[in-house]
Amino acid sequence: PDVIELLVVETVAPVYNHETHSLSSDYIADIKAKTYTQVWSFNPIPVPSIEEYNAQMQQLRAEAYKVESDPLALKYLRDECTKQDWIDKIDEIRKRFPYKTE
Repeated sequence: PDVIELLVVETVAPVYNHETHSLSSDYIADIKAKTYTQVWSFNPIPVPSIEEYNAQMQQLRAEAYKVESDPLALKYLRDECTKQDWIDKIDEIRKRFPYKTE
C-alpha cells in the first residue's frame, strides 16, 4: 500500500444553520496535495418543552399504572396484598417518571 504523508490543514469555523438547527462543515481530502479535512455535520437533539416532556411522562405513567399498579389494586380488593404495597408501587412509578415544573 502507498503511504501518504498528511499535512495539517487550516480550517474555517463550523457554520450553525438556524433553520435546520444543525452545525456543519465542508472539508475535503486532496490526495495529490497530501492534505485532508474531515467532512462532518452535527444535528442536536431538540429539547422538548416542559409541556411536551410532561405529556410524555403522563403517557409513560399511564402505561406503568395499567401494567404495574392496577393489578395490585385488584389484589388489594381481594385481600391478596396490602394497601401500602399498592401505594408504594404508585409512588415508585411517580418517581420513575417525574414531571417538571420549570
